[in-house]
Amino acid sequence: SIVFTPSSETSVAETVTASGNSPEAIAQLAATGVPCAPSGVRTLPAATVSDTRIEEACATLAANAYVIAAGGNVTFKAGQAVVLGNGFEVAASGRFAAF
Repeated sequence: SIVFTPSSETSVAETVTASGNSPEAIAQLAATGVPCAPSGVRTLPAATVSDTRIEEACATLAANAYVIAAGGNVTFKAGQAVVLGNGFEVAASGRFAAF
């Protein structure tokens, strides 16, 4: 799996941007109703996505068997880390960002 731990802003042109894990950012996510799993890890169910979505978690957001198909535009936002496991894919014309 690939783990993005946002401790400083990083950018990889066509794939990922990760930033900020301050307590204020985590509190802001919690205050807006972002799911906060008891374990601190929100794992997304397997899916094939071809629309626009924003998935959020207070601490860690994990995705396995998650496919962003052609035309899909998905953003992951997590307070501490984004974990991309086996089966995570982005089609050539799909868009993905992680913060």
